Order: sequence, then C-alpha cells, then structure tokens
Amino acid sequence: MVALGAVLGAQTSGQGLIAALLTCIAVGGVLGLLQGWLIGRTGMNSLVVTIGSLIAVQGAAQTLAGDRTVLVSDLRVSDLLGQGIAFVLQPSSVIAIVVAIAPASSWPAPASGGRSTPSGEPGRRQRPPASRTSS
Repeated sequence: MVALGAVLGAQTSGQGLIAALLTCIAVGGVLGLLQGWLIGRTGMNSLVVTIGSLIAVQGAAQTLAGDRTVLVSDLRVSDLLGQGIAFVLQPSSVIAIVVAIAPASSWPAPASGGRSTPSGEPGRRQRPPASRTSS
C-alpha cells in the first residue's frame, strides 16, 4: 500500500503538499478497508490477503510508475518534509510521536481502581463473610 500511495502522491505533488498527502491517505484507507472487508466478511485467511494484496499493490505501483523511478517534481514538498526541527527531529517523526501518544491520553481510567469482581466485572471490593461463633 505504501508503494502505491507513494507513487500516486509523487504524481500529484505538483498540485501541492496537501493534495499529495490526501492522495496517500485516501489510497491507504481504501485499500485497508478492502483488506478488512475481505478478512472480516468473507473469512479469508489474513496472511493470504496480506501477501496477496502486497503483490497486487506493488504490481500496480510499478505499472503506474512505468517501470521507472518516480521523483517528486515539486522540490518544495520534499524540502518541507526534510527540514529538521532544531536539527533533531523530522516533521514526520513529530507527527508519528503525536499519533502514538494522542490515543493514550484519551483512554479511560480503570473503574474502581482496577479491581474486579470474581465474574471479571469491575465493582466494589467485597468484605469477607463474618465468622459465626456458636454458644
């Protein structure tokens, strides 16, 4: 999927960075939905779908590229993505870090301090039964 998205993104880079990125995201999303549908609805083996789609998508990328290397025609796009922040992080690295951390900040805290009842449901801590003494 990356190869096909990259070829299509490079071919649309003359229309600007946003168009190239949206093309890559759209291609990845559509192909991911197709793979998910094939695995989920038809019950096909996920390994078979993954390897089969890898071969098909690489072939499509090679065909679209015309068996040659595809270069980004607008160097401003590649220059923008290649500039480091304080000579340390690339913008793509910063985006990856934000995407990795953002879901963790929205995860709900475990109910009742993480304790659970014997059935596995979150609940209150139960007291042991009081012992009875006979007189």
